[in-house]
Amino acid sequence: HHSEWLVLYRCLLDLRRREIMPRLAAAPGGSGRFSLPQPNLLQADWTLGGGVAYRLLANLGDRVAEAPADSIGRIVYASPGVSDAPLRLPAWSVIWRIEDGND
Repeated sequence: HHSEWLVLYRCLLDLRRREIMPRLAAAPGGSGRFSLPQPNLLQADWTLGGGVAYRLLANLGDRVAEAPADSIGRIVYASPGVSDAPLRLPAWSVIWRIEDGND
């Protein structure tokens, strides 16, 4: 299991380096907001540099959650088992999206 976690962390760090870090310096302060569209379902949104929209949808419960259609941008990362049409998140899973004009 150790090697699987190591691969995941390396992948996530690489995504952060490529997708987030270049946009942080120009990100406006105080642009983050969150909501709880359903019990155990967290949605967080940020505006990064260049007006790029970045969104997290996280199922913080122990059951599958169906979420409203989440059409913002392209998927940057999704936990195993997340499906996009319709949007279903297994227990304790996330989906990250970014809308940067390259979608």
